[in-house]
Amino acid sequence: MKCLMLPSIILSLLIFAGSVWANDPPDNSNEILGYGADVPLQRLVFKLAHSAGGIGGPSNEDLVANMGALFASAELEAKPLFTATELSGLQQNISAPILDPMTRLGGYYELPLSPQTDRQKLAELYQQLQLLPEVELAYVQPVPELATTDSDSVVTPLIFTPDFESRQGYLNSGSNGINARYAWDFPGGRGEQIKVVDIEGGWNVTHEDMPALFLTMGTQISNSSWRNHGTAVLGVIGGMDNNYGVTGIANQAEMGYVSIGSYSTSNAILQAAGHLSPGDVILIELHSRGPDDGTACTCNQGQCHYVPMEYYQAVFDAIRMVTDMGITVVEAAGNGDVNLDAPVFNGIFDKQVRDSGAIMVGASDYDQRSPSCFSNHGERIDAHGWGQFVTTMGYGDLQSIDEQFWYTAYFSGTSSASPIVTGSVAVLQGIAKSQLGAPLSPEQVRALVSETGTPQTGDLARRIGPLPNLQTAIDSLLEPQQGFDSVLGDAPSLTLAGADFGEWTLYVPQNQLTLVDDHTWELTLTVPERLTDSEYKLVLDANWATNWGGSGDGVSVALARDGGNAKVSLVAGEYRLTVTEGDNANAPLQVDWQVISADQSDSVFGASANLKISGADFDDWMMDNEAWALTYIGNGQWRKLVVATGGLNASPYKLVLNNDWATNWGGGAIGASATLTSGGDNASITLPAGSYYLVVTEGSSVSAPLTVTWRDVNAAPTSEVTFRCFNGETYPGQSVYVVGNQPELGNWDPAAALLLSSDAYPTWQGALSLPTNTALAWKCVKREENNPTAGVEWQSGDNNQLTIGTDSHYQTEGQF
Repeated sequence: MKCLMLPSIILSLLIFAGSVWANDPPDNSNEILGYGADVPLQRLVFKLAHSAGGIGGPSNEDLVANMGALFASAELEAKPLFTATELSGLQQNISAPILDPMTRLGGYYELPLSPQTDRQKLAELYQQLQLLPEVELAYVQPVPELATTDSDSVVTPLIFTPDFESRQGYLNSGSNGINARYAWDFPGGRGEQIKVVDIEGGWNVTHEDMPALFLTMGTQISNSSWRNHGTAVLGVIGGMDNNYGVTGIANQAEMGYVSIGSYSTSNAILQAAGHLSPGDVILIELHSRGPDDGTACTCNQGQCHYVPMEYYQAVFDAIRMVTDMGITVVEAAGNGDVNLDAPVFNGIFDKQVRDSGAIMVGASDYDQRSPSCFSNHGERIDAHGWGQFVTTMGYGDLQSIDEQFWYTAYFSGTSSASPIVTGSVAVLQGIAKSQLGAPLSPEQVRALVSETGTPQTGDLARRIGPLPNLQTAIDSLLEPQQGFDSVLGDAPSLTLAGADFGEWTLYVPQNQLTLVDDHTWELTLTVPERLTDSEYKLVLDANWATNWGGSGDGVSVALARDGGNAKVSLVAGEYRLTVTEGDNANAPLQVDWQVISADQSDSVFGASANLKISGADFDDWMMDNEAWALTYIGNGQWRKLVVATGGLNASPYKLVLNNDWATNWGGGAIGASATLTSGGDNASITLPAGSYYLVVTEGSSVSAPLTVTWRDVNAAPTSEVTFRCFNGETYPGQSVYVVGNQPELGNWDPAAALLLSSDAYPTWQGALSLPTNTALAWKCVKREENNPTAGVEWQSGDNNQLTIGTDSHYQTEGQF
């Protein structure tokens, strides 16, 4: 875990205390704090980073105590913002099990202010808190006042709320987003002229990011779970575009609600419809217990066998009446892990038997489009959305000040999936109304979303429908068709052909890649058994005259025009083949075989093991985010794509097995190619901004060292080099390494060298991917595993030399 350096904190405080409170400082407090002198201020709030107080680090109380001199200089005293009793009580009102209030909110502290507080000292204190790396955020909060719900009123936001749009991955282009930003460039593409009504139980209408509501009907259920839930839903659809907080998918649509606090679900549907017109949208954010479909729930046991609301006939009839009126209804499929095609339902979810006209929505794992374990599934489901890690308003785990400033990064379930689809529908109806002069019928918009979406992955027997793709939907809707900007042609066809991929036949539909974004192609395929050096090519327009192969060998390579066959080795599993075009039709293609699920039977960690990177810049040391889990790619190797938008600067991390700190690797290892040993200090990595593959190679046992390599996704092609060191006799605790003139070999630093395997002792060997066309110089070196400066013994004589050309494999040897 991260070990925070207390001496550096103390030093910064001493510098601060000695320089800030000079006589007669310039009075720029209003500019710094963002409030005029006439605005009464209530508290200064700061939050310690999640890693503070982690394993091996000081406690939150220690950190705050070391800041005591700083606070005393401003004549203020810090205390926890949330007591343990408050946090424990909050847990009872949280519906998303992934939230942990004690951990997520325990880092908040406040400094109560009074009218007598010196604002200049407060401003300087506020600035210094923002500079401390141990402080995640800091802000000054005014005394709260009554807020108006008048639609004509102007709400002044708390200016310290950051813009969370970058966290809203569901807005993005690519295979796991709906491409909302593409839609926003079209007239009507933000849901203009469309009304959306949410049917559930409660909403926080005073939230800073809540749009003006045209309809507020029914008595709200007085419960924080209901209120946070409804707030989160409206945030996904209609959060205001205002440079802070979140941005809704259809952020110019008119939003409203009808609460079931005073209406039945079926009556609420009709009440909403009385205020709507054709093209407008109703969202049903409810589910209820249904019959046992005969299968056991694999997760979310508390909602096992819950079904969509149209299971009940009165609700079905209300939906059918409303859709007949031209109003689109979007309905959550439910979180009951139910097969809606099961015999117990007697076909009522078969559209040929009984069709309400609603768009029914399932839930996926956010980064793979595969069914969430809790999601209901079946042929009735029309589309899916993210079922986890949805950033929106409410709950307070992402930002928790006063409730009107609460945000979450963990909204989940078909509850988070349904507003994603609802926002997409509102956008399409807005464009249709603006561009075509009339909205689509409920049947037309349902078909458009289903037929143009990005297909689901994972277990296809658990059907959840496609993820909406607004770019393909809009291109299909409007004439002339606008399409993607492919350098391969106006209507190109790209095919995977190979011995194990259709036996080199070019006319296999399931091997056709799909252009999913400008210059990016994708294909999801299943590999039924292990492939070793399986040969393949990519072929344009079913014509061998235009093909890519060359010397590409590996799961992430650049394929050249013509030449020999490419090769790939894969374990049995499901893969997403992603191909990125070059800048012209003859340029190389970047190919990545991304593992969706793989056979781990040959992993020393076990067939169901979970290997995860945890660190300050990865999961905040929390280990509750499966987005940071590595994927097994076979042959004892694991991989994770890491996007370092702002770069990584001595970023601390460890690798953890099965979410249990009892089995972790760090050992103080440093660099882009390093050996991690069990326990010990954190490893660290420094990389410029970019995208990297973290590749981890297992040792011979669960407790053996791990070899890690951080490889630039856009780096030059590589060749695999096998190193052998003969006569490597060592004492217990001492091992043999390779050190050389490449970063992957430590740049001649034994502390960052590559550890070899002793399986053929006293011969040591190991392999590493290194850039092609490289002049390699290296030596064998001995050192102790847990002390890089002890037991160091170099191979005598001249350096070993190897010229790495463009072949896929090389072998080189040295000896003591």
